[in-house]
Formats: sequence, C-alpha cells, structure tokens
Amino acid sequence: MTHPPTARLRHGYSSLRPDDRVEAALAVHNAVARAGTPDAQTQRTPHHVAAVYYTVVDFHIEDADLSVDITDQAANRVKAEMRFATQAHTAEFARKRIDIGTGFAGWMARTGYAEHWVCANAGVERYLAISDHDLEAAEMPRQELLARMGHRLPEGQ
Repeated sequence: MTHPPTARLRHGYSSLRPDDRVEAALAVHNAVARAGTPDAQTQRTPHHVAAVYYTVVDFHIEDADLSVDITDQAANRVKAEMRFATQAHTAEFARKRIDIGTGFAGWMARTGYAEHWVCANAGVERYLAISDHDLEAAEMPRQELLARMGHRLPEGQ
C-alpha cells in the first residue's frame, strides 16, 4: 500500500515539484523490483509481490478499484491522523477529515466508513465474485442499510 509513483495530477497536469509521496512510492516500487530479481551471488531467490494498492487521494474517486470497510477502525484512523506531526492535525481536524473523507467513501460503498484503493495491476479472478459485504447489503432491509451507512464516530474520538 503506497502512493502512486507519479506526481499528483491537477486538471490532468502533473506537478514538477518534489513530492515525498512520490519518493516513498518510488522506494516501494524499487523494493518490489529488487525483491523479484534473483541474485546468484547471494543465492537469493526472487519474491514476487502479489499486489500493490495505491491510496485513492492521488486519483479521481471514480478511479477506485476497491473499497475497504473501515467502520470498526474509524476511531483508530482519527488517532492515526493525529500522529502525523508534519501535518499538524488537531483532534478536531482529524475527526472531520475522517468523517468527510472516509465517510463519503463509506456512503459510496454502502457502509459507515471506507477507504478507496486503486490497484497497480489488473487483478485476475477465476470467476466474477460478489463480496460478502455486497451480498449482505443486497439482502438487508432498507432501514438497516441506511443505519449502517449512517454510522458516526462517538463524540470525543
């Protein structure tokens, strides 16, 4: 899980300024490539990474390939946001950021809170799968589904 190894797009144009997200993504991609390369001198066998996922913040929301229900972890996401010292997030800002960002993603995914991801490579399945989450949502009474989608963080978290 990382950011994509390209500068953030703005109206279809990429930025030329240095970006720590791009640098971190390049480090991840270099590590994945190195892990997959055998080394005769050290007798290291290749390790192939099955999947790489990018945070959707560097894409348009419609580009998301996967939604992960984080409703049971939303309070922990607020705590994690507050640990980004370089971002100077206050508790109030961290809570609002999670309520709005992952709350909207959750609404789109028919749950309380979710994170969207973009797959680096197209996945391959042996059949068209329907997730347990989608099956539950399809069978859930409308009021119960709306209650799940309306989940809110308890005050003070």
